[in-house]
Amino acid sequence: MVSTSIWKPLSLLDVVVGVAIVASSVVELRIAADWYDLVSFSVGLLAGATLMYSLVLALASLMFWKTDFLFTWLLRPMVQLARFPVSLYPSGVRLLLTWVVPVGFLTTVPAEMLIGRTSPGMVAISVSVAVGAAGLSAFIFRIGLRRYSSASS
Repeated sequence: MVSTSIWKPLSLLDVVVGVAIVASSVVELRIAADWYDLVSFSVGLLAGATLMYSLVLALASLMFWKTDFLFTWLLRPMVQLARFPVSLYPSGVRLLLTWVVPVGFLTTVPAEMLIGRTSPGMVAISVSVAVGAAGLSAFIFRIGLRRYSSASS
């Protein structure tokens, strides 16, 4: 209920623009994606969205411990790092952005799935990472709720 209490219909425009950019890129680059690539790309996008939601929920849950913590201050730079493929970064940073703070997973893995550079194992890993992140963020949120006393205290 906390996550879905505020809906901004204009945000759907972001989804439409994103779909248009991906579609025009596929046409422009002449990517010959087969059904498997499209299905794995869809799974990768869903896993990425779940991962992003989990990251936001976990960071927001930190506010139960530190009420003046501005999680958007921390989130924006992390998401900015995901603007570029993780292959551009040195191996240590690549490891950090893919497995420790998995913002690189958000963009790189679905894009590689669309162009056919991933194996079925990577699709399974993506789903596992997303499910694990969702579980971990829900756990952090539940622990944070135990610390919450009231809005007036």
